[in-house]
Amino acid sequence: MFVGSINQPTRKLLYAIRKELGGGDIYVGCSGNFTVEGILKDSGVLHSNDVSLYSYAIGQYITGNPVDYEIKDPDLKWIEAFWNDELDKVVTMVMSTEFLDYWYRRENGYFRRMATNYERNWEAIFTATKAKLEKALDLPVADYFNGDVVEYFANAPKDATLIAFPPTYKGGYEKLFSHLERAYEWNQPSYEIVEPSEMFQKLAYITQNHDRWILMSDERKDDYPLFAKVHSGQNNKPVYLYGTIRESKYMTYAQKYEYFPYPPIKDDEIKELKLLRITMGQYRYLMALYLKKSIKGSDFIVLPLAIVNQDNKLIGLLGFTVPKKDLGLMVLDLSVERFQSKYTKLSKLILLISQTEEVKQLYQSTSGSKISIIQTTVYTDKPVSMKYRGIYKLERREEGRLIYRTQAGCLKLKDVLAIWKEKYENII
Repeated sequence: MFVGSINQPTRKLLYAIRKELGGGDIYVGCSGNFTVEGILKDSGVLHSNDVSLYSYAIGQYITGNPVDYEIKDPDLKWIEAFWNDELDKVVTMVMSTEFLDYWYRRENGYFRRMATNYERNWEAIFTATKAKLEKALDLPVADYFNGDVVEYFANAPKDATLIAFPPTYKGGYEKLFSHLERAYEWNQPSYEIVEPSEMFQKLAYITQNHDRWILMSDERKDDYPLFAKVHSGQNNKPVYLYGTIRESKYMTYAQKYEYFPYPPIKDDEIKELKLLRITMGQYRYLMALYLKKSIKGSDFIVLPLAIVNQDNKLIGLLGFTVPKKDLGLMVLDLSVERFQSKYTKLSKLILLISQTEEVKQLYQSTSGSKISIIQTTVYTDKPVSMKYRGIYKLERREEGRLIYRTQAGCLKLKDVLAIWKEKYENII
């Protein structure tokens, strides 16, 4: 529900070193969704800061102050009917980070349906979200500064601990929360938008007057005392922690591989298709064997599937991550086409299988979500991807990537082989 950038291993590390922060005043800059405050809630007197409307709403509420913002977009005035107390305005803000992404893209049919469904079910979602936030926002924060983190740190007492994970790219907040600014009116603070390296340098300069401080970044900086490096996954940037913590720490992800016993098809016939639910260890093993080295496969998978023929010879692999509402996200569709010579369009077969009712049911039972659409992203500068053409529909083009979608469960597994053989088997 929250928006944040501090990964789970880094959160664990901060919790582990919390007793080394002195127990006095702790000034948290760039609070975001107040993750750091939640970790350090028993470690000292907490003070918070940020510049976004999202963080402002939370900060005002947890410090017992009015959450002053109004609805600017007249088409959203209906939301005011749900405002009975200060927490209601925080709930609205949290829900808006997702809802407005649909609302302001309603020219697209999918986003129009999602916005309509969200609006129709607003009361139920609102009630459930409020129940969660009531507990989550029980944080002992003394005050919240709505303004520039450099000014905030510069005015902190000399004996205070300073800690922040400043923005990692220029204009990041502005892009992330642009829909909130379009929808709502509030007392927005003035602050300078600078390059991340310049921001880090300014904050690091201020911290030199303090005995205890921590600054986090996704870049290695040789001029500052590094005490920890956290690497949460092969596709994620490491998080570097600089500051006055004495003991150096290194945390990395542990990839486990597990042998998959079935070989790839070579000249074998495909008379039957079978779906095998495999372990993440087997999934990684197959990616290491068959995925091109230039392609980085995601390790955040909720449903890894192997596709084999009647003799348990491997044809391909499918990987799905956590869905967004009714939108299923396919992050891998891999065939063993280049490891055999009999079939030239095995990739098309894998895509057809991804459309089956059987895959849909497995995905829904695993994720606990109803899936109506499958989406995948192709990273390319080309106008189309021939691999997906004719099976998936090109939803939109973005810089450096193509977004393809298809209806989930529109085929039966027993019918796929005949469809593929008729349309693609003999095409070179």
